[in-house]
Amino acid sequence: MAHGTQVISDQRLIWCGDTYRRPPAIPDYEVLSFIGRGGFGEVWLGRGVDGILRAIKVVVRDHRSPELAEVEFKAVRRAILITQEHLEFVRILYVGNGPNKAFFYYVMELADDAAGCRQFAPESYEPRTLQSDIIGRAPFSPDECAEIGLALAKALKVLHTRALVHGDIKPSNIVFVNGEPKLADIGLVASMLRGGTGEGTPPYSPPEGSGTRGADIFALGKVLAEMATGQEPAETVDEVRRQLAEDLEDCSGTGLVDVIAKACEDDPSLRYRGVEQMERALVPLRGPMLPTPVGRPNAATVPLVLIALFCAMALFAGVYYVVEVLGEPAPPFTIIGYGTGHNGKSISTKEHGELGEGDIIYAENRRIKILSIHDGGVRWECWERVQTVE
Repeated sequence: MAHGTQVISDQRLIWCGDTYRRPPAIPDYEVLSFIGRGGFGEVWLGRGVDGILRAIKVVVRDHRSPELAEVEFKAVRRAILITQEHLEFVRILYVGNGPNKAFFYYVMELADDAAGCRQFAPESYEPRTLQSDIIGRAPFSPDECAEIGLALAKALKVLHTRALVHGDIKPSNIVFVNGEPKLADIGLVASMLRGGTGEGTPPYSPPEGSGTRGADIFALGKVLAEMATGQEPAETVDEVRRQLAEDLEDCSGTGLVDVIAKACEDDPSLRYRGVEQMERALVPLRGPMLPTPVGRPNAATVPLVLIALFCAMALFAGVYYVVEVLGEPAPPFTIIGYGTGHNGKSISTKEHGELGEGDIIYAENRRIKILSIHDGGVRWECWERVQTVE
């Protein structure tokens, strides 16, 4: 934020959009700046003892809305494992209580900086959200809409298969982490058995209200409509379709217009019956999957490459140790003397008598060929391997 911080009477105050306030005390974190408000609480930027920047959401328990705070607290506890197991969500790393349980907080991975800076001053940080991207560069291409829509559909599928709903899908609740879109504000997640936690956010909430799978699908459709046009989505499905037709050429078949329109139907029975259907409809619309450039393995293959390299080095070291340090293995016969035989140099062996260069014997179920004989040593071949014994 432009106003930064002030120190008054030895107290450090942070600008919070409309006034200076003392930051919350979070164990093991230095709170650096105020990011914004979301759901039932406030989000702050903090630096942990490990030096890593994180987002910290603080929800105050007060007498005015204690039930709302408890709703989010239970939802976060329910969702923490989901966010750690599925990359489509902003990861929740820790949940804790403030002094005297006056508030609870949860620590999350930090979204990318909206300005694209990897190094930034804390007071200038603004999270990169889908909303900031829409403001900065909409309309998106149909490929981009489909790609982001697929990521969000996968996130909703994770929730819906667990009888959970998000309840407030909108561009500001979709953030980018390392360039990948993720669903945020999962503290709003609620059980479908008792309905949602609120009315959603117009114009992304359907006529029947939030708290159902159909309402989440409706909201996702409205988000995609806004991405595709750069405009706030229209109210009715007919208006949405007309709005899209003015901005997109693809208006037939299973094109983006039809996918969005079906998701945005005012009548819940006319929408996709499940987010899986919407996901399948989006798959053909995304751009081609680009192959990994030669010589630049992706992140998933790097550990395998390193393991293979380590094994090769270990094998080489083992062979070197056997050959150079321990010496090469002894031949499968005992040499008792050297001489000259019918074919030049020869050796006398305990097991096979006299052997000359080129002779073949069979020992220990192996084929042995004498290649050469010299003073104090024999060069011999076993199958395809060549060994030298000094």
